[in-house]
Parts: sequence; C-alpha cells; structure tokens
Amino acid sequence: MGGVNHQFHLLHTDSLKAENGPITCLDCHAGSIRSQTQVILDTIYLNTKGSAVSAYDSAASGNFRAALAAGKYALLRVDSLVHHRPVPLPAEPGQVPLLQEWMTSVDHLNGQVDVKFDPRDDDPVRYGSRNAVFDPIQETCSAVACHLHSTPYRWPAPSKGLSGLNANPN
Repeated sequence: MGGVNHQFHLLHTDSLKAENGPITCLDCHAGSIRSQTQVILDTIYLNTKGSAVSAYDSAASGNFRAALAAGKYALLRVDSLVHHRPVPLPAEPGQVPLLQEWMTSVDHLNGQVDVKFDPRDDDPVRYGSRNAVFDPIQETCSAVACHLHSTPYRWPAPSKGLSGLNANPN
C-alpha cells in the first residue's frame, strides 16, 4: 500500500454507502481491479425524533437494536443499493492481512498506475454535471463524491514539489 494517501483513504475513512459502500482500491482504480455488482437491501426506519435511520449503517449499534426490538422505530421504506464491489482474492493461510487483497484485471498488467474512478463515485449534482477525474500531472482529483471541497484535492507530494490542495481530512 503506497504511502499516507492510500492509508488514509483505505483505513481512516467512513463508508460511502450512498456512493459505493466502503472505500476500496476499486473506487480509484476501476480499470485495474475486477469487480462484480452487488445489490444491498437497506431498511430505513423513522426514529422517535422524526429522523430516518439506516439499518445498514446502524446494525452494529446496541442502541439501535434495542430501540428496534422495543418497537420505537417505524418502518419508513426499504432501499435497494447497487454497488460495484471488488472480487476478493482467496485468503492465505495464517495471519489475517491488514487489508483485503483484490483480484486484478488485465489492465493491471500495463506497467502504469491507472487512476480511473468507478462511475458510482461521480457526484454530478454537487459538481455541476462533472464526472470524477484525476489529473496525472498535478496529481489532483476533482468532482469525487467523497471529497468535501468543490475544488481539486491533492495530498502533499514533496518529492514532486507539489503542495497539498484541500488535503486536510478534518
């Protein structure tokens, strides 16, 4: 896993359920990672405060399970979420790795680092009909659904003389 940028994106970010589920290599390297379509059902409840609560996001919470069992949540709707998920490599015997490894596609063998965003990571509503793009010269990402800023994003790359742009994760 190459550098602080990959570590942050893969280990320290929350799920992007609305876009494509938890962040994986597939999100930025869609041409290089084998994928499959997965349909996830998410039950949405209305809590006592009138807010929508996702079972997909809250299932691990003991408070959510207790409130649901006590009948405090009303069924609002069931959503079908279509995600593109990477195909996992079979697990090796022994210690579980820090990151799941994924099957690569033929495009992975071209000797280049290919950045191609999965279409589910585009946010044309927020970014005025623009799709997510990567500029290899400036090493910036733009119009990616998970980024908070509407301008390009880049972690600092001092070895290339590039400063960070909107790279503060807070």
